[in-house]
Amino acid sequence: MATPNPHAVGRLLVALGLTAAAASIYGQHVHPNPDHKLPVVVDGAREPDKVSDDVAYAHLIALVAIPDTPNDDEVRRRDTLLDPVKLEPPDRAALLDSMRGVYAQLDFLSREQKRLSSTPDLHSQRLEDLRLRKTATYSAAISRLNARLSPKGRKHLRAYLQTEVKPRIVIYGDPAQ
Repeated sequence: MATPNPHAVGRLLVALGLTAAAASIYGQHVHPNPDHKLPVVVDGAREPDKVSDDVAYAHLIALVAIPDTPNDDEVRRRDTLLDPVKLEPPDRAALLDSMRGVYAQLDFLSREQKRLSSTPDLHSQRLEDLRLRKTATYSAAISRLNARLSPKGRKHLRAYLQTEVKPRIVIYGDPAQ
């Protein structure tokens, strides 16, 4: 039996249009709630150019980052998500290498955020520090990835982000923030 994936909620929310990646970057609530009345700030299906590249990369990273010693189900899931990107084998290897350690960092930060969220008034500064560390983890992974991909690989990945990832992103929140 496969071990539960702590980022499964993020994977589910991709289908709903909001991922844990975007939520962590923008500090938004990530649980779908029909009674929640947050307005749509950006709808990637209508205006993909309004979704930043960093948010699109973070979505992809949240989906393809798996444990450094993954089980067969995790590898199959990641490979299924990566196959449509159509990277050449050296670029695919570069992407996978760029993700090494990312899952563990994001998992730790997410667990800490969850633990401290029950008393946000007592831990507001620590929660903000964790949010910033999560953003830094995504930024470092993006930098590694772009440094390791060939120019052709970067072009393929950017096209995939533009045509497949950004249109699936919906960012909710206060437009004034």
